[in-house]
Amino acid sequence: MRLEQLRSTHPNIVKARETSQQVLQRLRLEMPRVQGVSVVANGSLARGEVTSQSDFDAYPLYTAGAKARAEKLFEDIKQVANLKEFAAEGAFGFAIPASTMKKKIGGQGDDNRRFTRRMLLILESTPIGNDDVYRDTLSGVVARYINDDITDKQIGRFLLNDIIRFYRQMCVDFEFKTVEQTKPWGIRYTKLIFSRKLIYFSGLMMCAELAGLPASQKRSYLLEKIRLPPIDRLLSILGPTILPALSEYDRFLGLLDDRTSREDLSKVEMLRATHSPLFKDVKASGHRYSTHLVEVIRDRYDVTHPVREALIV
Repeated sequence: MRLEQLRSTHPNIVKARETSQQVLQRLRLEMPRVQGVSVVANGSLARGEVTSQSDFDAYPLYTAGAKARAEKLFEDIKQVANLKEFAAEGAFGFAIPASTMKKKIGGQGDDNRRFTRRMLLILESTPIGNDDVYRDTLSGVVARYINDDITDKQIGRFLLNDIIRFYRQMCVDFEFKTVEQTKPWGIRYTKLIFSRKLIYFSGLMMCAELAGLPASQKRSYLLEKIRLPPIDRLLSILGPTILPALSEYDRFLGLLDDRTSREDLSKVEMLRATHSPLFKDVKASGHRYSTHLVEVIRDRYDVTHPVREALIV
């Protein structure tokens, strides 16, 4: 199933995708091809969900000897993006050596920033301009997770466990950022239960579909699906069965694109959330969204499927 088929039923999703394509086209036309450098977009731009209030979440990925070129290119492209810039303390904006992305997976060296960039590379990323470094890095990361020792029946628990870990980390970080850093609670909660859950669920589905494939086909399948935006990824795997969940997601994107609604959600505080009719409506929509996603897993994979066990124990 293709996104174009949703124009009449999910207009906010289609509108956000068209806006995203316009931004990417402008960036790709403006940005020169620089040897040894790929600029990697994450966030709403990579998901194909750009709205009027979107940030520019991206970083330059470079090979040995290309750091200075990467930093200059990135400074240039930030001026062209015409989106709000990322938070300085986050995982974006720093030039990243491509060689580090597939090393230190797990252990003390796998710090929050390294882990976040690796997971977003897999779950929501798209290259701007030269994609050589991006493609090579992505292939290396996938090969690190899916080696030739994996059996056909396995689903790649190494990767699945990291995807689960990443989602749980986002949930914990939400508490830290809203309580200890006192960042706006309502809008962050809304994003957590919709867009963060979307990329998590799309990762689960990629891993689940690896069952029955030999190792080389598992890697090829992952590389194909990773290059798709999460919504397209789910449509390609699940077809019409994902549409009820996407109806709730369409409403979420509509709220993000509405300045008044977004500002109202940003003002919602945890202890007074029940006083906001808008937030109560958003939370109810989030519950329906989650219920639809659980139903997809239950209906698609029977109790003998390895993903059912992997999600519990």
